[in-house]
Formats: sequence, C-alpha cells, structure tokens
Amino acid sequence: MIYNGDNRYSVKLRTSSINDQLDLTVQNTLGQTLLWKTLDNENGQGYEYDLNMSYASAGVYFVRIGNRRFKYVRRIIVK
Repeated sequence: MIYNGDNRYSVKLRTSSINDQLDLTVQNTLGQTLLWKTLDNENGQGYEYDLNMSYASAGVYFVRIGNRRFKYVRRIIVK
C-alpha cells in the first residue's frame, strides 16, 4: 500500500498465482465497514485500487483484501 498524500492510497497486491475475485474492505476500529469492493486480477499480475479516505474521520482503519483462502491486512491512519 502506498500513501499518495491527502488521505489517498494506492492499494496494490502483486501476484500471478491468484486469479480469484478478492474483496477489498475498509473497517474502522469498531468493526464497521466503510467500503466493500470486489476486485479482479484483470491483467494477470495482481490487484489494484485507488483508495480515497479523504471523506473519513481522523483515526485508524484496517484495509483487508482477500477471500476465504487468502487474506492480507494493513493498518492505515487517516489524519
């Protein structure tokens, strides 16, 4: 995950071994879901999503990408 400034992030998961649809979710520390998006490995090299968190209140959030067989989680801080 790359921070692009102004509470915007580039979510990138590079992989050629996973071609399933993966869910991208953003949750706050209370477990409330702010975003849920299904991603495809369109070019066969990974998953990408431009995440705009400029609407969100300042705080800690968890970005998850995965499915039942695979899960990747990162914490972000919105200022």
